[in-house]
Formats: sequence, structure tokens, C-alpha cells
Amino acid sequence: MAKKPESTTDFPRLAEAFCSVGKALYGGEWTGRCLGLSHGDNSSSSNFPILFDPDDYEFLEESVITAIKSPELPFELATPDEVEAYNGVKLTLINALWNEELEYVGIFSDGTDSSPPKNVWKDISGKYQIVITDSRVRSAEADVQSSWEIFINPKSLKKLISKIERQKNIAGSEEEGVADSRKKRSSTFNWDYLLPFLEEKWRSISDGSFSKKAQVQESVKLVIVDLKKDGWTQTRSGESRKKVIPAEDTMERKLIKSLETTGDY
Repeated sequence: MAKKPESTTDFPRLAEAFCSVGKALYGGEWTGRCLGLSHGDNSSSSNFPILFDPDDYEFLEESVITAIKSPELPFELATPDEVEAYNGVKLTLINALWNEELEYVGIFSDGTDSSPPKNVWKDISGKYQIVITDSRVRSAEADVQSSWEIFINPKSLKKLISKIERQKNIAGSEEEGVADSRKKRSSTFNWDYLLPFLEEKWRSISDGSFSKKAQVQESVKLVIVDLKKDGWTQTRSGESRKKVIPAEDTMERKLIKSLETTGDY
């Protein structure tokens, strides 16, 4: 929670913060359309259709189902990607509010400075309803007027966005590192020798006693046994870099791909 400023003019509302977090998480793929899954007073004036989770379809009222089927009304079923995006962004936002990474100001429905209690962000009692599209937290126990409009401290929002972007960069670097590592390992393996060896072993046990998949697996196991006898290892060090045994599943995929090109698999 943040100290109430003299003016909330520069404080983005909860819905705006939601979209900022969404853009940080999804980059150029973010459209904000998933905000249509939040149903509130502002839904009808939104630039996006009012969306419904397909998993809830059978529980919807007949009038809503009729509206969804009407091409003239802004009611639609959300796509799985939209449902995932909405839930993911909302969870990130709510966790940041709960952990006080995001500072906020709540203005009660009568205009007084009375922010909602912290427990609203993790409420499981049903006493409160977080309506993202209206930027409000509503009390479900009282009348509809009992609500708080939520404004987010822009400095804390900027810090959260920076944190998300750093985490994305780290994750991207790790993925690139894994890809580079796989590429290096692939170049380390002596496939010019291994692949013909695998194919030869595969043909040597083609007596019909195995399924094709089992025959591939057995061929790989037999080749590994022979390679180890010949001094090959499963480590990459010293001068034995060209005598490294790949993982079994890697060898199986290579063999299957090779057999497919010749029509043998």
C-alpha cells in the first residue's frame, strides 16, 4: 500500500497496470484482448469483446449462450491462449500486490481515502471480488456501492516491469545456452562413424522378433556396449572428444530419421 498522493492523476489504474504487466510478459504478442475475461461495469464500453472461458460454457446462462452465438453482439468465447494470458498476468499482478512489490492507493466508493485490507489480494472466502476491467475491489457482502478504486504507484510499477524484463532476458539467455550446448554436443559426436554403425547393427537383428521401435532401441543398446569396449565414454574431456557416446534417445532419433529416408522405418 502506498501513501495517498495529493493527486492520483499520474497513478495508473489497476486495469492499466494489468496491461503494462501483460505487455512486459508477452511483448509484441500482447493485445490486451484477454481483458475481456474480466466482467465489470466497463466491459460494455471496452474496445474488446466480452469474453468467456470455454471451460465454463456449460455453466453459462442461456441468455449468455445465445448472445455468444449472435454475431451482432460483442460476446465471444476466449481462445486457450487468451485464457492463459489473462490468468498469468492477473496472477503476476496479484502476487506483486500481495508481496507489496506494487504499492497502491485505494479510494473508497464514497471518495474517502480508505484502501482495502491487504488480504483482499489472496482472499478465498468470497468476501471480495477483484474486477480488473473496472480497476476495483468490491465487497461481495455489502451492496454494490461498497468498493475501492485501485491506483498503482507508477514507481513501483516501473520496478516490477524492469524485474519481469530482467527475468525474461535471463530465461532467454539460458534457453540460448541450452541450444548452444546441444549444438556443441552434436558437433562433438562422430556421427560419420556412429550412424553407419547403428544402421549395420539394426540390420543384423532384423529377424522379425522385434517391433520397429524395439529394434531401434535394442540396436542402440548393443552399439553402446560395443563402443564402451572400444574405449568410448559418455564424458567430454581430454583427447577423447571424438569418442563420446551420445544419449540413447538422441541415437534412437538419429537412427529412426536415417531409416525413414531409406523407407526402412
